[in-house]
Amino acid sequence: LKVLELAYWQKLQHDHGVYEEVNLDVLSEKIAYNFSSKFQEELSAPSIKSKFYPKDRQILITIEKLLKDMLDDLGGFLH
Repeated sequence: LKVLELAYWQKLQHDHGVYEEVNLDVLSEKIAYNFSSKFQEELSAPSIKSKFYPKDRQILITIEKLLKDMLDDLGGFLH
């Protein structure tokens, strides 16, 4: 994922209870420490936090496709 997509994807998971970090500052530090992106080697917490609210619709489209593909995979095991 690109950095913008990674940041939004992780925040989306946080918003839905996947992560238990108490706030977005802590989450952004965790992301910067534990993840990398194919287009940006080093990530910083302030940079990640600034990308939690995407303005580019394409980021949402990319994440939506990822989620749909994941649901299709899961559905294969349920049906």
